[in-house]
Amino acid sequence: MKNLIEKIPGLLPAIFLLLFFFFISSAVEASQDRINVVVSISPQKYFVEQIGGEYVEVSVLLPPGASPHSFEPRPSQMVELGNAQLYMAIGVEYEKALLPKIKPMHPGLRIIHTDSGISKISMVPHSHDHDQHHGESHGHDHNNSHNHEHKHGHGHHHHEGHDPHVWLSPDTVQVMAGNIYQALAEFLPEKSGYFQENYINFKREIMLLDQEIKGIFAGVEPGTKFMVFHPAWGYFARSYGL
Repeated sequence: MKNLIEKIPGLLPAIFLLLFFFFISSAVEASQDRINVVVSISPQKYFVEQIGGEYVEVSVLLPPGASPHSFEPRPSQMVELGNAQLYMAIGVEYEKALLPKIKPMHPGLRIIHTDSGISKISMVPHSHDHDQHHGESHGHDHNNSHNHEHKHGHGHHHHEGHDPHVWLSPDTVQVMAGNIYQALAEFLPEKSGYFQENYINFKREIMLLDQEIKGIFAGVEPGTKFMVFHPAWGYFARSYGL
């Protein structure tokens, strides 16, 4: 025993070295189990984290305050996408120019269309509004970025194509949640049971929210019209008869 005690000071560096390598290897193993996911807009981050839990690392490409209609990623962001394993698209406007660029730059990056399977609402242009928009736009200072974005970003883009705001209705979020779960389970099949449990719990929360909203509108006559600042509530209106 005395000999062992005398040897301890000499063994301490080796013990610390072993502990260091143990913690490093554990950290590396943990990081390898986490899926690096990039999403287009911040609501997606919440959806992915609810299903992926501790096995996802989610970053949002669109900066706070930026418009998803006119945003262009910086060159550094395009390079950083190479560190991601999954890109979860949702159908917002800036993806139309972004996705064709990503494929040749990062062929190993998997692109998941989380809006797949959603019946999109057409945004039909109204000639009267379009003419009025052009008439008004010349009366505003084009140096005012807010007015310029509102007139040319929202007024022009949002009245053509399909409504991209699929994240604002519980039933469409349920479709996206299913796509997210499937993508994560396929990428990390050994954790598919974990993802499935989280998916079921998240789906239950969405269904409870849906019932709560239906209760709020229970006394509202079907087809009731409502005023909005931005035309983002088409799917919500479709779900609840507004």
